[in-house]
Amino acid sequence: MKTILRLIVVYSGSILAIALVLSFLSTFVSPAVFWPLAYFGLAFPILLILNGIVFILLVINKKKSVIIPLFAFIICLEPTSNFFQMRFHSPKTNFEHRDLKILTYNVHLFNLVNWNNSPDKLLDIINFVKREKPDIVCFQEFCLTNTSSVKKKIKKLYADYPYRHISYTISSAKYNFGIVTLSKYPIVNREAFPFEKTANATIYSDIKIGNDTIRLYNSHLQSTRLREKNFNLLVYQKFQNNSKKMDELKDINSRLKFAFEKRANQVDMVSASRYKSPYPVIMVGDYNDQPISYSYRKMRGNLTDSFKEVGVGIGSTYYGLFPTLRIDYIFHTPLIKAMEYHSPHVDYSDHYPVIVKLALPLNLKVAILDQNS
Repeated sequence: MKTILRLIVVYSGSILAIALVLSFLSTFVSPAVFWPLAYFGLAFPILLILNGIVFILLVINKKKSVIIPLFAFIICLEPTSNFFQMRFHSPKTNFEHRDLKILTYNVHLFNLVNWNNSPDKLLDIINFVKREKPDIVCFQEFCLTNTSSVKKKIKKLYADYPYRHISYTISSAKYNFGIVTLSKYPIVNREAFPFEKTANATIYSDIKIGNDTIRLYNSHLQSTRLREKNFNLLVYQKFQNNSKKMDELKDINSRLKFAFEKRANQVDMVSASRYKSPYPVIMVGDYNDQPISYSYRKMRGNLTDSFKEVGVGIGSTYYGLFPTLRIDYIFHTPLIKAMEYHSPHVDYSDHYPVIVKLALPLNLKVAILDQNS
């Protein structure tokens, strides 16, 4: 019996190690080309934990096959840091700089359409922003109903941000829905990327700060849009009828496949634009994908993930079905340094805001020349 158990541990170790490496490789393959690999990326944290358990069991049993999960761990060491960070010292800069505080937040329509039968959250979010006092505010799932009370409330926010870039993807007589960037600094140029057959979008705003200009991309990438009964099956196993379970699993798979492929096309479009930018780039938004994914790797590119630079802990930004997910990001050109990162766990939306304080060199143009020389 013991021999059988040991063989199970050895073979499962090999299978889990292969699956873990495949999850890492999934970041390099567009789901638009081969979508099933994206499932391995989605399972990365679970595969990492299972590999750790098998690794410990193999060490205890002094099996030579321990090299297999160890090899997988070494390959996945860097992407593991996308999920968890420990910090033992405060960040410092060695250049003259100005502070720039950015807030990105999927506000879930401010609950103005009563998505969970609770009061609207517009005023709560406005007061929260006023307390945090960011220089730039980026909202996704921004929604305003055409009522006098809502217009009066939003004016309180707009009063602090004279420069605004608003792009509505849905407009009607009752409400407007889209994405918005609010700035205390002048927005000198703007562009919108409304994605095909979806309410999701990306906008970029060229923002003049002192004598320099930065290009800030604000993105809301394709949502998975799982329904309540999808969650009931995943969490509570509510459907006892096997045929119903199979139908629900097919529906979940179809929705995930659609989102994987749609996001892949969206990030290809945005990243292609990013590399043509004449200015240093900051990218923020709700990417609806976790850090081991094609979306994350493509959107980040050669930029710095502010969470990895100065964040601590898990960095979760979503408290829905999987409360440890980090799907909201702030990336920036390496010439800029992140000094502070936090994601307050406030209950105004199904996402948490991400707030980062950046240190901008006083003369970015000179810094760019120095870097390229």
